[in-house]
Formats: sequence, structure tokens, C-alpha cells
Amino acid sequence: MNNIKNSSIVFIHRVDRWNIGDMSCCPKDYFKFDIPVVTFDIMNDVNAIKKYLNEQDFSYVIVGGGGLFYWGNSELWGFLKDLKEKNKIKLIFWGVGLNTHLSYEAFKNLNKNQPVYPDFVNYADLIGGRDYNNIYRYLPCVSCMSPLFDKYKNTNTIHDIAIYQHKATNLNISNIPLLTNKEADLEQVLEFMSKAETIITNSFHGAYWSQLLNKKVLIVAPMGNRFAYFKYPIPFCQHSKDFKNFLHKTEKPPVDVLKENRELNIQFYKEVINFIKKY
Repeated sequence: MNNIKNSSIVFIHRVDRWNIGDMSCCPKDYFKFDIPVVTFDIMNDVNAIKKYLNEQDFSYVIVGGGGLFYWGNSELWGFLKDLKEKNKIKLIFWGVGLNTHLSYEAFKNLNKNQPVYPDFVNYADLIGGRDYNNIYRYLPCVSCMSPLFDKYKNTNTIHDIAIYQHKATNLNISNIPLLTNKEADLEQVLEFMSKAETIITNSFHGAYWSQLLNKKVLIVAPMGNRFAYFKYPIPFCQHSKDFKNFLHKTEKPPVDVLKENRELNIQFYKEVINFIKKY
């Protein structure tokens, strides 16, 4: 292992304080690491990331989670590749996924059996992707590790339907309880979801957390390929005005998704720790 005085773990993910999904998907919030850690925002801190890593003798870089595989991050990927070739970093992807915006027709026609990751991923030392059936390793979002899911899973419902809406797109559905992903408190979100039998959403984490809570869920107006690769497929429709016509397709997950996803993340964490000890 590299000298602890000259090593750190650099976590890179989307730090958007007005998107609770982005704020809940960093592994350092759920697991213990015994060397110094620092966190950067993948969108706004690219120059700071470059400066920090260039100044270090050696770093372990953990990218994730979140939908970080999209064209806008190409500058950072190239920089990390160069550092990897210079043996200045070890690179880990943890629960990262696809996130290209698509039209509804393009989404509908996607090959939903095989997500395709960018070539850059091949340079990583450990790879866990949140898109099911990726060619590397399936590793769902680490937000499943929050103990709040234990508190709100399988609680009594008071609504047939609730809407969890992405802040960027108004679904224009009225007279149904609604919350957006702009809320900064994960507990508030999970408590809200727990009160409904079925969740209507256009948010990736809205769909993901619904399954962790053992809810029925319908995706309305899916905005990109991030919605295409859930292990337990979720029905979808194009227009919010038609959502009632698709409710009969919704069903609870066939397994305990929370338990399954936690086991996958705990195993990956153990492998990361062993990897750090080795290198």
C-alpha cells in the first residue's frame, strides 16, 4: 500500500444541493475509509480536481455514484486516463451509470438488454455500474445503504398514488400528493413515498427508491437511457395525462431489492478496501 501521508481517496460525483438523488449517492457517506478523503463535484470542480490530483504523489479516485457517463464529462475522463497511465492514481467506478438524454421514441427503441459504456471505463481498476447487464459488473446505487430505508419500508399506506417529480420537468398531474427531487432531506422523500401504494415518477432515484421501499412504480416521460436498465424493469408511458391507462402494468418487485442491493454494495466495499491495502 502507498504511504498514507502521500495517499488520499478522491470521491467525484455530482454535488447538487438541490437534487437529493445526487446528494445521496456517494459511497463515503455510508462506508468507513481509513485514509484521508476529499470530495469534488464532477460538473463544477473539474479545474479543482486537476489541481488537487496533480499536486498529490498518489491518489485513489472513486467516481460515483450517479448518471455520470455522458459526453459532458469527456475532459475529466481524458485527464484521469493520463494520470492512470502515469501511475499517479488507481481508478474505481462505484455505481456509475448512463445518462444521455433521449427523445421518447429513441428511448422506446433502445436495446434494453445491453447497456453500452464508454471506452474510457476500460482503464479503471474496479468497475461497478448501476445499469443491469453491463459487461463489467452490476452495482446498484449506494444510496440503498441509508438506514432510513429500514424505517420507511413496508409502512402502512394512506394514498393509492403519489407523484415524485424531477425538478426539471413538470408532469402537470393535479389532485395527487406530489413532491420533487429538489427536497434536500432524504428522510422527507422516503416518508412521502412510504405513504403511497404506487409512485408515479420521472426521476431515476424516484423509481429506484420506490423499488427499495417495495412499491409499485410507473415512469412517466422517461428523459434518457438512465431509465432503461433497471434489473427489475419498470413500466413507462410517454404522456402524464395517460398514466392511469398504465397503472395495471405496475407491480411490486419480485424480490427484496433493498437486501439484494445492500449485499452487492457491501461486497464491493470489501473488495475496494482489499484493493487499497494491496496497492
